[in-house]
Amino acid sequence: MAGEPIAVERGPNESSIAEVIAARTLAWGREVQAIELAPNINLPHALYPYLVPLYGPDDVWLAETLDIAHAERLEAQSQGIAGMGRSTQRIGAWVHSSARPEVIAAAISDLLRLRCECSSPLRYQRLADSRVMLWAAHIAGKTAVGAALGPIQRWNCLSASGRLIEIQGCQEAPIPLRWTTAQLRQFLKGELIHAAAARYLGELSLRGLDVLPAESTLPNRVDAALSRAQEMAVTLQLKVLRPEDQTALAALLLLHAEQAVELSCREALFVSNEIDSEPMSRDLSLHELAPHLNEKLFENFP
Repeated sequence: MAGEPIAVERGPNESSIAEVIAARTLAWGREVQAIELAPNINLPHALYPYLVPLYGPDDVWLAETLDIAHAERLEAQSQGIAGMGRSTQRIGAWVHSSARPEVIAAAISDLLRLRCECSSPLRYQRLADSRVMLWAAHIAGKTAVGAALGPIQRWNCLSASGRLIEIQGCQEAPIPLRWTTAQLRQFLKGELIHAAAARYLGELSLRGLDVLPAESTLPNRVDAALSRAQEMAVTLQLKVLRPEDQTALAALLLLHAEQAVELSCREALFVSNEIDSEPMSRDLSLHELAPHLNEKLFENFP
């Protein structure tokens, strides 16, 4: 868990990790385990991840947490291409281990420390978020992530398309994840990847299009669409390409043929040279235009 997927009544002193954990224990009706973070990670205690014990497949909280996780996943996708593709996803994983809770917590704490071969001010990798963990596994490989899990035998998390993905631990002394410079650069693209994927998958769902992409190919397809969106923005001579513009254009490229998308963008963003030799609308928001462009593309190229 990271944050509060259920209602938690906090006391006045949220600077105390003990008080935050006590409030969470009361809300869940069972003793939860704090996950302490390294001292150089500056995060409010209320945002620290934590463990909630589950007792077998019939535990009422197993089904409940799955329902909450699905609802939070769908919230990011609920508006399709018209949305931002974002939501808070507070249930990060369901882990299985024979180790004591405090041992599991210590292993997760170490997992959340960002290590890389280059100099970086970053200290925290938000792997308690299922989207971030699966993106890390895509870049580093499931074997490398599994080797970093230490005493955790299985780490299950929900994918963007709603499937439970399992990462198997090695059950030995953990080998920490250490990013190369190139891998870290790729890892930091995660926010754009998640948002573009959510806008794309949400639009497929809203239109009842039963063409879900293969889980293994989706990250690469989204990444390629984001790169192409950047290149197209240069071609279109856009003044500004905000993150939400880039994810909107990437979603369009995932939904439609590239040539049709570029032609629609040109028609929407530029006035005819017969009227003015200079473009007048190159600072328009692709994020705001995307739903209109999307409708036209589906009408013209069903």
